[in-house]
Amino acid sequence: MKKSLTALTFLAACAITQPVFAHDLGPKDSRNIREFKCFVDNVYFEARNQTETGKFAVAFVTLNRVNSEDFPNSICEVVWQPGQFSWTSDGKSDIPTEKVTYSDIRDLMAYMYLRPEVFKDPTNGATEFDYKTIQD
Repeated sequence: MKKSLTALTFLAACAITQPVFAHDLGPKDSRNIREFKCFVDNVYFEARNQTETGKFAVAFVTLNRVNSEDFPNSICEVVWQPGQFSWTSDGKSDIPTEKVTYSDIRDLMAYMYLRPEVFKDPTNGATEFDYKTIQD
């Protein structure tokens, strides 16, 4: 049952295309486009080699931080807050090199970014996590 729901969630997320997402944001809403890029970049660099649950965990921790009084209130500020996500200060390029993987993550995150309430938070509201504690 759990795998069926995961597959259904994945298929629903993949059904959202870039033009639909761009339309939902509005053509002149550059702040939301920047926020979405920070969101996808964070999931890509933190969890591209993780399971779908791991990717959603990074996504939810990011959004949970935005909604917490203890962190900045924008995705980009949360992602780029010093010492929070390792990829932002590892000295490596911040340009995604695995284009297909990046595209897949972008598609998976598009619907979740717009409607996070539709998805189950695998972190149960956490603002911090350790990959070892996340299970499928």
